[in-house]
Amino acid sequence: MTATLKLGPGLRLPLDAVTQTVAFLARKGAGKSYAAGVLVEELHAAGAQVVVLDPVGIWYGLRLDARGKPGGLDIPLFGGDRGDVPLSPDGGALIADVVVDHNTSAILDVSPFRKKGRKRFVEAFAEQLFQRKKSSRTPLHLVFEEAQMFAPQRPGRGDERMLGAVEDIVRLGRNYGIGATLISQRPQSVNKEVLNQVEALFVLQLNGPHERKAIEAWVVEKGIDVGEMVDELPSLPVGHGYLWSPQWLGVLKRVRIRKKRTFDASATPKLGARVVTPAKLGAIEIEKLRKAMGAATKRAEENDPKALRKRIAQLERELAKKGGTKVERVEVSVLTDEDRELLGNGMKLTRAAIEGLEKELAALAPKLDLVPTAPRRRRTQAPSPVARWGTPRAPRTSSPAASPPPDVRLKRGARNMLRALASMGAPLTRPQIATLAGLSPRSGTFSNYLGDLRRGGFIAEGADGKAQITETGIESLGGDYGEPPASTEALAALWKSKLKAGERRMLDHLLDIYPEWTSRADLAEAVEMSDRSGTFSNYLGTLRRNGLIEETNDLRRGADLRAGEAFFLSAASS
Repeated sequence: MTATLKLGPGLRLPLDAVTQTVAFLARKGAGKSYAAGVLVEELHAAGAQVVVLDPVGIWYGLRLDARGKPGGLDIPLFGGDRGDVPLSPDGGALIADVVVDHNTSAILDVSPFRKKGRKRFVEAFAEQLFQRKKSSRTPLHLVFEEAQMFAPQRPGRGDERMLGAVEDIVRLGRNYGIGATLISQRPQSVNKEVLNQVEALFVLQLNGPHERKAIEAWVVEKGIDVGEMVDELPSLPVGHGYLWSPQWLGVLKRVRIRKKRTFDASATPKLGARVVTPAKLGAIEIEKLRKAMGAATKRAEENDPKALRKRIAQLERELAKKGGTKVERVEVSVLTDEDRELLGNGMKLTRAAIEGLEKELAALAPKLDLVPTAPRRRRTQAPSPVARWGTPRAPRTSSPAASPPPDVRLKRGARNMLRALASMGAPLTRPQIATLAGLSPRSGTFSNYLGDLRRGGFIAEGADGKAQITETGIESLGGDYGEPPASTEALAALWKSKLKAGERRMLDHLLDIYPEWTSRADLAEAVEMSDRSGTFSNYLGTLRRNGLIEETNDLRRGADLRAGEAFFLSAASS
């Protein structure tokens, strides 16, 4: 085992690099993957566990020596055209279990997958790896080739889960022994929240102005004075670059990467050159891998309800063929139809009685001079954690809610909107309904669902544009909705279950400091983001549209944001 990691002349990294976050950025052909390969060689020689996510299909070269002959690193190769064991787009969690349970290094070649399959594999792999490492805290270094594919600055539709899983690993993984290497030729396309976690930045030759601007933004964020060094990047020879590590290593210097001991499969193929294929692992090693994957598959199936139902159906068919006792499914109703009718009538009578008592109390209050005697809380006191929402009730209208036509069949999205209204127990704006139902308020689908609910009498809208669920809507759910939140914590938890990770962190901070106000810049600093980033603005916009924050234009205050008063009953009444 080596004492340090030698990447080049005068360039040695300490062994704790295995749990640090490193980035290699350069244009095509300038040696970024080559340099990262040198780091992996050193980590492997030091006995560290290394896993490479390869969407390009070039990391098989680690299995070969520098001439392309057998004799490289003894690392299993999963997937791709040269793999020892095939990969499935649905096998991400399974491979994570194998990596953790057997402490094995691995090259995961996902290059044959289409975009959706690759995304499905990576999000499941990253989520399961992060979760499993919480209870198995051994050092592991995860390499993301073409990192912008896994942590995009502008995530497309459906990328949120993958980005969140990768962000968790890069941001929090070190707590559980996970380090990471990010490789990219387009630093401006790598998610800034992920790139800002880098502790050692290797920058080789970069030509494009957008790429160099992204590097300048990173070094400015880290408080480094680089002078004219960024301007020198386009003229650097291949394999030469700069290492910037202000906190971890405390260095800023020009470096040269040593020659690899393994095959450079990232080099551009030349006309007439033979195709190099690594030798397969021995039969014994492959059999060990297959057994490991089989054990993980069996464990997954044992906990998979679908697999269990499939097995039960198979056993029933086998039993029927053997002439065994016929298996019958018997559903035993807990309540009879008569019981249900009595309960329904009782609920209606109870609801009517409560409404009658409320009317009588409202009429008596002026005569009895009922005035609240409890002292009002001062705004500087911590608000009582009691939510403003109560039991959902149909809005009072001049005419009864229309009964739905017999053939109404609500789609899943529309039912989710009804559940949101019922679970919150209060009138909601359109953006609030959409967010809680997992829809976009600007989509045609959302507008269609809202129209269906309105026409069917499931909801009613007030003059303020807010919608509230009707008795018809409540009855149509059949009790399939949660209880309205009864505390600030419950209300916050309900909202956070629908928000992205960054939005949750922002809301947590604003709730923690309530009733104090904070500035945009201070909020960004508290959640470790840049207040100039598009991501931060998008997150803030989501909280604003859903009424979860308040804003003021009082320039004398110097701080203009805080959590919405709707989270706190006492604050709202003061």
